[in-house]
Amino acid sequence: MPVKVEGIDRVSDLYEALGGREDVGLIVMLDDADEFVAFTSDVLPGGPTDVALVDASGAIVVMKTSKTVTFSGGLLATDMSLGQGINVVGVPRDGAVIKTGELADSADVQHVIREENGRFVAVVSDATDADVTGGAAYIVIAGADTTLTLDGDAWENVATAAPVTDVGYNGRIAGFPGPGLRRARGHTGCREWHPGQRDTRTRDSLTDTVRRSSGTGGFATTFLSLGGSAYEVGDTFELHVTDPSGTFGDVRDTRRSITREDMRNGRIDLGAILVSPLPARSGLLPNFPNPFNPETWIPFQLADGSAATITIYSSAGERIQTLDLGYLPAGM
Repeated sequence: MPVKVEGIDRVSDLYEALGGREDVGLIVMLDDADEFVAFTSDVLPGGPTDVALVDASGAIVVMKTSKTVTFSGGLLATDMSLGQGINVVGVPRDGAVIKTGELADSADVQHVIREENGRFVAVVSDATDADVTGGAAYIVIAGADTTLTLDGDAWENVATAAPVTDVGYNGRIAGFPGPGLRRARGHTGCREWHPGQRDTRTRDSLTDTVRRSSGTGGFATTFLSLGGSAYEVGDTFELHVTDPSGTFGDVRDTRRSITREDMRNGRIDLGAILVSPLPARSGLLPNFPNPFNPETWIPFQLADGSAATITIYSSAGERIQTLDLGYLPAGM
């Protein structure tokens, strides 16, 4: 935020001020645990992804439509506190920092990454540097806790940028050894799981660990691409979920193609992923309803992953139909 705006204290406030569900896909910020989290239309205000805005907070906003929004308020504090690791910050106008690369003048700042036309650019030379602008957030990676003094004025211009195309949901790439790689983490609402995701065209692979937070039984994790391959409409990715505790076993892989609506929203909704505790032994359970017309459900459980076939017989013992279900993971 370029100024202190009355009534905008959290990401949910910013989401509504920018147009809410109609105009905003999602807002990505760092939380207190130095994790990228995303606030979007399905997130309740006050939840773990509704991050508080502080002086020099920076947000990466994925817009569905281009628009100009004007904010008015008092000046921010001139001292910017950077924590060791990743920071997302805004920079005042006509102050100590004119070029993006000048954020790295401190010995404790290792890398600076800026956004340009929906892509992330690591500032490593004059060719990749640029003037700081209004309405922009910068990713600053610090090797140690430090404080930058950024005097200056509030911005009076608002840059209208193209929607960012390489921010997605549900995944993480661990580690951040340098610019051009990717790193993100996310919040969850269930017990600990290990979802993994792979783009079948770019071969990008993402993993994450999700843990219980709100108790809703669902999870939403965020990954932020800071370089590398961009994702396109029609890309197909695979989601593989495992429970390292062994209580629930593996969940069948999910394949999902990215649609134009996904790109417009900057997010992917995977719907429900159903799990159940691993049974002690395999078995066929009573079908329901019974009697039935015109259909019935046939539940069964597997103690171990295996190929599964259901054969249906008449009351006279004649085979009526065989359903080859292929390999199934352990579970219900």
